[in-house]
Amino acid sequence: MNKLSRLLTIVLLLTVAVYAGLKYYLYSQTHAAVERFRQQVALFVAVEYRGIGSTLWGGTVQIDELTLKPNGIDDVVSISEASFSAGSLRHLLRFARHAKDNTPPDSFRLVLHDVKLQLDGELVNVADRFLAAASERQPTRPNCGNLATNQLGFLRELGYETLTADFGFDYTFNGVAGLLKLRTEAELKDMNRFVMDIKFSGVQAGLADFKTASPRIKEVGVVLKDLSYNERLRKYCAKAAGITEAQYLQAEVEHGGAFFQQLGILPGPGIRAAYRDYLTTANGELALRAQPSEDLPDLRALAHYKPADAVTMLNLVAHVNGKPIEDLSFVYGELPAAAPAVAAAPEPPPAAKPPVSASVAPPAATGQFRPVLIAELKRYLHRYVRVHERGQPPREGTLVEVTNRMAVLERRAQGSVTVARIPLTRIGSAEVRKD
Repeated sequence: MNKLSRLLTIVLLLTVAVYAGLKYYLYSQTHAAVERFRQQVALFVAVEYRGIGSTLWGGTVQIDELTLKPNGIDDVVSISEASFSAGSLRHLLRFARHAKDNTPPDSFRLVLHDVKLQLDGELVNVADRFLAAASERQPTRPNCGNLATNQLGFLRELGYETLTADFGFDYTFNGVAGLLKLRTEAELKDMNRFVMDIKFSGVQAGLADFKTASPRIKEVGVVLKDLSYNERLRKYCAKAAGITEAQYLQAEVEHGGAFFQQLGILPGPGIRAAYRDYLTTANGELALRAQPSEDLPDLRALAHYKPADAVTMLNLVAHVNGKPIEDLSFVYGELPAAAPAVAAAPEPPPAAKPPVSASVAPPAATGQFRPVLIAELKRYLHRYVRVHERGQPPREGTLVEVTNRMAVLERRAQGSVTVARIPLTRIGSAEVRKD
């Protein structure tokens, strides 16, 4: 028994030693890779993290509680966990040995979990300034009170305070079949989930082939699932434009909002009906899948085909909420400008209007305002004010609330109430209407 006990003890100690050695090896390799990354980006962003862990049998390493702070900007992006999985310990060890060669394993999965960005922070402010500068005139939407809805800051108007997301990326390469598969997924909490998968054929060396050639796309699929964003936008825009939700939907489907404008198409009745179904169904889902014909060497050649021929060449199949879209007809071109939707209730003639109280006063001329200190805005609660938000047109309304971070303005028009929540850090100056 003594010999057997000693043998078992030795085996146990060897197992523990091997386990500890593997854990340390993966830790040191990951730590070295993270430090190299920190040095490479140090000029632009400071990277901090709490710790490094690994799961041996799953072939996974993870970095916990990452923070990225751009230099010169008082704001951060936080990541709860970043993980890299090669599928097995053997593949992970092989990748670790060749990590400096930048050669990926035949398959891996990269996940960023719980990525957070404050929507009232300076990073969003800077991003929106770049978006505003990217075009001479920000596109506005008549069915949303003529507001520009393509900036991150607009999400605050929909009730979001923090942008929280999970991201995943999968890579699979089969050298024998010459097939490369990529899958990307992103889920924005309480907003949308987006998934795209692409298969490339004729690939001999993995990602290296993209440097010297353009592998042919064999198949591509896209899924967009709503997680409450559509309802929030519909309710907000209808109130901002002083119209009913039905009128908002009619204008959105006829003129497509940002969706059809970005695609640059005029959709036919089938696509319009499907789009309406997507917008009005709780957790609606759009799914597209294409298997381009071998006679189509390059997707850019689609611009030379008629729309019906393009759909055929792509072997395009589409579904909305699990139902096939039979009519995929469309034509190329810009959508006609959307006219403002008719208000839910007609505005009475001037003679019939009741006197307007101070709490619902219309915008006044510039000369009727006087400047006030932003720090003293609380003194002007329930007064009509005008605030100048950096990179945005001035906003006016009754000041109904001021917190340590936010000024809340309320504006009434045609029986509806529009509420604007503006971070104090983004207000450059403020004015109050003279009594």
